[in-house]
Amino acid sequence: MLVGNGWAFIHIPKCGGAAVRSVLSGWECVDVLPLFPRNTVSHGFHWVAKDVHPGSFTFVRHPVTWLASYWSERGKEFLHDQESVRISIQLLDRLWSPDPDLFLARVAYNLPGYVGELFDAYAAYAVSVHRLEDGIAPVLSKLLGVDHVHVQTKNAGWSPKVSDRASRLIMASEKAAIEKYGYA
Repeated sequence: MLVGNGWAFIHIPKCGGAAVRSVLSGWECVDVLPLFPRNTVSHGFHWVAKDVHPGSFTFVRHPVTWLASYWSERGKEFLHDQESVRISIQLLDRLWSPDPDLFLARVAYNLPGYVGELFDAYAAYAVSVHRLEDGIAPVLSKLLGVDHVHVQTKNAGWSPKVSDRASRLIMASEKAAIEKYGYA
């Protein structure tokens, strides 16, 4: 969690955090790892303070694109270290497949509602939650009190084509999150 003067950024994995961090500077609070032990990452950027900070905010994204982005990022890592596939303790990595549709189907069947659960665990520490698809720049511009902030896209890997079937499976399993976060 990146904390500044009057704000705190809650960094949900694969929700634009590297881009936000490229604009903001502050200090890190690393008291709690949301959703532990069912977490997907353990990097210090994804830990939060034990209490909700005034002005705290976060971004979420559509569960289908979140999972596709997660698959893409983890796929790059697995290409560099094949051993990590077998020894990973991260929850979603246990369902890994080099086929994105099979990965999404496994998540839908074995962890229905997981992405919404992840978002909720982080959003519990935020005063405001924004959709990544609505843009980072408007949120940061308002926060910083300027007309326009230039935000560079970071960590945007190759996004796999997801079949209609895999997309429908995730949309059914993540129905509550899709409705709660305004994607219905």
